[in-house]
Amino acid sequence: MKMASSTPGARSTPSSRRTSFLAPSSATRHGRSMNRSQLNTSSQYHSLLQSSHILEETAGHIVEAFGATLPVTVTEILTLSEKTSDISVCLSPNGWAWLVHGRRLVVWRYNRLGNSKAYTANCRELTLPPSDLAHNARLVNVFASNENQTPSCIAVSPEGLVRFWPSIAHVGSSYEINSDLQGQECYSLCNVQPLGSILSTTTSTVVLIHHGSNSGQNGPIACRVLKPPQGILGGIGRRVSNLLWGQHTGLEVKLVQVLGSSSNASSGGMEDPLEKVVYVLTSNSFQKWILSQDEPDKMFYNCDLETCAKQAFATHL
Repeated sequence: MKMASSTPGARSTPSSRRTSFLAPSSATRHGRSMNRSQLNTSSQYHSLLQSSHILEETAGHIVEAFGATLPVTVTEILTLSEKTSDISVCLSPNGWAWLVHGRRLVVWRYNRLGNSKAYTANCRELTLPPSDLAHNARLVNVFASNENQTPSCIAVSPEGLVRFWPSIAHVGSSYEINSDLQGQECYSLCNVQPLGSILSTTTSTVVLIHHGSNSGQNGPIACRVLKPPQGILGGIGRRVSNLLWGQHTGLEVKLVQVLGSSSNASSGGMEDPLEKVVYVLTSNSFQKWILSQDEPDKMFYNCDLETCAKQAFATHL
């Protein structure tokens, strides 16, 4: 169902799709749309001309299908599925996309970075670990070290069973490990390659899943829980907090979001590919972690949001 815009001068296209020579990959670059004047004056835009479908058009903006045509398998799942709520999809910045439906995991390339030539979006179908709960695409990570390499894939069940494919071209070759989360439900998987993937639970446990030479063990994959330092000062801080605000009620700390990014080296501000920053936001705290290859995990910053809020409230009474 389409809704007409109330903006003066706005108009909608007929319900049938039309074909144009606009490049959706450049029109939506950096997560924002480009207006008609920008489209007409961008030489880079005209250098990436390719056929696409206009979904909606107004006087100032055009909404188009992005990337290559969907694989037949993906189209069939979207068309034949009785409940769209059973389907989840993720798109990664490196040009790969994946769809989860039941235990089916379909991976395909939606955009070939640095290459404007048309290509066919072939897909690979993998089988997710067994689970009594519904799988979700946010618990999958597809990654590759370079543009021309067949990617690897890590998928985690809501209960914490990890399955790792070194190459999605070999669907029958995979490794499994239990993250041993003691009944916690997994929420999301964050990419921090080449160090690994950050697994987080709904109750704010954060686990680094590392593979290959980074696993530090004989197996191809391993898990390590990120734990805050348990020093003398940390114990004093907790006791003082309890004296000021009372004992903790035992309520679970719920996760809000986990993000990973590259780190800048202290000298020269150059990006260090072997050092990553992980931000963890929960219902009552904000943490910043620094992860480096072959070095201990470092909690760089920890802010007790609950204490800050109480102090601010007391100050303004």
